[in-house]
Amino acid sequence: MKYTTISVSPETKEILKKLAVKGQTYDDILRELIKIATIKKLGERWNEILENDEFISFEELIELMKREKDIISFHKNKLK
Repeated sequence: MKYTTISVSPETKEILKKLAVKGQTYDDILRELIKIATIKKLGERWNEILENDEFISFEELIELMKREKDIISFHKNKLK
């Protein structure tokens, strides 16, 4: 896998270090945070739909389900 450099403040780097478990890279930590944020965002959208009895199109439903599937797929591949 090819890597790139991103700039973060020293404080952010320290927070990332504290979130890490032994053997975990910064890339691993960031991917986990992205996964959590994505799941949270999808959950909020589902709750909004349910709370407002909002109609969503079939296409939007398929897109939401596809995102969830992609997240689950990513997580399963990460465990291999």
